[in-house]
Amino acid sequence: GGELVWLNDLVTVVTEEGVPIKLRGVTVDITKQKQAEEALRNEIVERRRAQEALRRERDFAENLIQTAQMIVLVLDEEGRIIRYNPYMEEISGYRLEEVRGKDWSTTFLPKRDREWPRAEFWNATEGIQTRGDIHTIVTEDGREREIEWYDKILKDQDGNIIGVLATGQDVTERKQAEVQAEALAHAATALKSLDLEEVLDRILEQTQRVIPYKAAMILMVEGGRLYVARHHGLDEIPEVYDSLDTDFLFEAFSILKKMETSLLVSDAAERHGWNYIPGFDWVRSYAAVPLPIGELNIGYLCVLSEHSNFFSQEITARLQVFAAHGVVAIQNARLYQDLEHALQEEQAIRLQLVMAEKQTALGRMMASVSHELNNPI
Repeated sequence: GGELVWLNDLVTVVTEEGVPIKLRGVTVDITKQKQAEEALRNEIVERRRAQEALRRERDFAENLIQTAQMIVLVLDEEGRIIRYNPYMEEISGYRLEEVRGKDWSTTFLPKRDREWPRAEFWNATEGIQTRGDIHTIVTEDGREREIEWYDKILKDQDGNIIGVLATGQDVTERKQAEVQAEALAHAATALKSLDLEEVLDRILEQTQRVIPYKAAMILMVEGGRLYVARHHGLDEIPEVYDSLDTDFLFEAFSILKKMETSLLVSDAAERHGWNYIPGFDWVRSYAAVPLPIGELNIGYLCVLSEHSNFFSQEITARLQVFAAHGVVAIQNARLYQDLEHALQEEQAIRLQLVMAEKQTALGRMMASVSHELNNPI
């Protein structure tokens, strides 16, 4: 039937007195054995090919994870960190070896948010996936980053849940741009007030919406002196800081007297000044921008942080945006105050004139009455 058959001949030489006289043999059909061997060889080859393909696939996936410009995070069934990729190391400031095995929530989430993401983690282990939820993580240097998360449960061969695979996209800049646009819109409305103290408070409030400072101050210039006009995040300003003249020795303030553009100090420990000011020894970085009207600086907007390298040139750029909006409102409020004072002075002068005229008229009347009494008809 045209089939290939494998035969194995087993032959023995028969001898008499040492002389070969005949052959005795048997032929065995080993086709099935050969087919089994061939099948085994093919299986081994296919297995090696599959292993090689799997290795290439794993290498490709690993390269994607290692080079991906997004967070790839694996947690175990208890929410402990198993691994994450170099992009997460870059964003967080933590090497994987430093945090492997630690609880994700207590390591990376701000205290205010720890319960909600933990609930979402358990939802994920029950098959309720997270798709596009945005949560905050805290980096090694104290910064906060906004991450958009997607996750999927991981199971073993028996279908048991062994953890969660999560991917995250850093949307901090996008969210900050949205918040900044919203804050500027609010500021445009809020800064219409003509009350100077209210305007200064609103500048600091709107600034904090896009710049997470620990504390902030608005320093105003008056008569060649600096004074703290308004502050947020500080329990109090000692009286000595309410008025800072040109002889003030602390560099952190005196440098503002000469500043025409933005000031950024990433590490206050490397700059003399703050460490010698009672109440400000916690400051590790600060940024400030002038409040210019034409060529004249009427004050400075300053933000302070307890973390080194917290502020950046991007932060000072945002400060300048708020300063540009704020200085107009400050000037309007000042003009309104000046006008109000001028009107009050004018009213006082008018009142004085009216009183003077009344006194003059009364004097004339008294003189006339006296004349009448002294010279009766």
